[in-house]
Amino acid sequence: MLLGIIVNILAAISAGLATVLLRRVATEVEKPDDAKLLPILIRRPLWWVGIAALLGNFVGTYFAFRLAPVPVVQPFAAVSLIAVVVFAIPLLGERPNKAEFIGIIAVVVGLFVSLATIGDDAGLKEISPVVFIAVVGGLLVYCVVAYIIFRRGVIKGDSARGALVGTVTGTAMGVGAAMLALLGAARNGDPGSWIPPTGLIIFAIVLMLIAGAWGIGRLQHALRELPANYVAPTHQITLLLVPIVVAVTVYGQTLPGGFTQWTMRIVALVLVVGGIYILSTAKQVAEDMEVLEAGGGHGGIHPVPPQGHAEPVETQVEAAAPAPDADPASSTRTT
Repeated sequence: MLLGIIVNILAAISAGLATVLLRRVATEVEKPDDAKLLPILIRRPLWWVGIAALLGNFVGTYFAFRLAPVPVVQPFAAVSLIAVVVFAIPLLGERPNKAEFIGIIAVVVGLFVSLATIGDDAGLKEISPVVFIAVVGGLLVYCVVAYIIFRRGVIKGDSARGALVGTVTGTAMGVGAAMLALLGAARNGDPGSWIPPTGLIIFAIVLMLIAGAWGIGRLQHALRELPANYVAPTHQITLLLVPIVVAVTVYGQTLPGGFTQWTMRIVALVLVVGGIYILSTAKQVAEDMEVLEAGGGHGGIHPVPPQGHAEPVETQVEAAAPAPDADPASSTRTT
């Protein structure tokens, strides 16, 4: 089980490296229309290194799910955000701010507490079709309904809209990750583990691709309209939690333990989620996530103010304009 954790940490580090590499490539090229961007990117070796790192994350995550239950290894996916901050120092010349240090400490402490609660391996239990449809179908229905609400502007305010669409994209991509977890758990080699039928395996592969691609696409569109640090917190937190929820409720991967162990697990999860929130609202990580999820950069990237406070454009314009009763002679004008 410890090997599964190590593999998932390496996969998360690979994802963080990919994020920073793709951001560096995006900052080195002009930002033309999306149709012209990909041909520019594919001619840059560093872009291919970033894509290879992303594939490494996918493969590593799959093997991590083969080696250990989802509730054990999934929290360690938060290491990717720490990796973004660390790799950005030599590759982008950026320095962590105070908030990022606090977020890193919270995540690291939470993961160490989580290590102390590891119990016996929990193999895959026989999946009830009713439970599978209820849980996974319910999550997908939420994605569609919530995204319709987002697109129709039922909820006002950029911060609220960003939080809503973040849960949509995180849930969709989380369902994709949960299907990847099913594929890994189905081949974990545990004699007591249930082996899914071939039809379910094929369905899981198709759903993984569709849900993941849909979530990435919706995230890209959302990041065109909203600052990344409005979307990132709920996206990252939901993406972390959805595979755990599916694993516990559908796959039967519950963890043994008494009151003390479960209290420690809850504390660990709170620390990790809190650290993710702090890191994903920090300017550096939020901007890097925007570049990664948007396919390596796109035109019109929104500036992301630190700590999630965006100054409205109207306020900026009003601040730049002279007061109505100001003396024209007192203002400085260049011609």
